[in-house]
Amino acid sequence: MRPHKLPLATVATIACLAVLSGCTPGVSPSPSETTKMTVPTLSPVIPAAEIPGRLAQVMQTNLKDAPVADCVTKAVLADRDKGALTDTDLDNYLRNVVTDAMKNSLARIQDAGTCKKP
Repeated sequence: MRPHKLPLATVATIACLAVLSGCTPGVSPSPSETTKMTVPTLSPVIPAAEIPGRLAQVMQTNLKDAPVADCVTKAVLADRDKGALTDTDLDNYLRNVVTDAMKNSLARIQDAGTCKKP
């Protein structure tokens, strides 16, 4: 059986796109390169009083494990209470826009092992 070969034009196009995008095959971007990308923040539309309940629903849907989802929800709301997150960050998250502050909060919760499965 003969291996499948891509046409030369296809290979050249892929290589060109990789060079133009700064991609080096087999090399992941450094953390500093990935954090340079910022996400545009949407104006808040969800009333602040509804955010905790909606956040709990989203975490239940996304995480499937009820105790872990509850733990993450509480940890995120604690970060908001400490000032690490704002209602705007949470509003954006609920509408599928993850701000840098929310990324940092979720990464911190994961790295700390705060909400592991029992």
